[in-house]
Amino acid sequence: MKRLKIVVILILLASAPSLQAGAGYTAWAVPSQIITTNDGMLIVGAFGNPGGCGSNYGVIVQNTASEYNFIKATVLAALMGGKQVQFYIYDCYNGYDNLNLGLVYPYRYISIKN
Repeated sequence: MKRLKIVVILILLASAPSLQAGAGYTAWAVPSQIITTNDGMLIVGAFGNPGGCGSNYGVIVQNTASEYNFIKATVLAALMGGKQVQFYIYDCYNGYDNLNLGLVYPYRYISIKN
């Protein structure tokens, strides 16, 4: 019975979203480049690696995201105006040049500031 409780607790901990790799807020940073890919856009900048995805080169937004155009417009404004943006990363994504990047969660958080 004790072993079953331990197994159940470990399963619950492993499935908790806040403990999974890839979740967290990026650092505030000015985008330095936007690269469009087959899957969406790579936003290059010093956003850090909040989810432990393996690369701090930038973040990726998939073009299937319902808020893709809004995010793209916000990032373009930040790039042109030298403004800082911050994203919420919900998962890791390995799809651009074999970099394991943070995947932007389109419904939760994107912000722009001076």
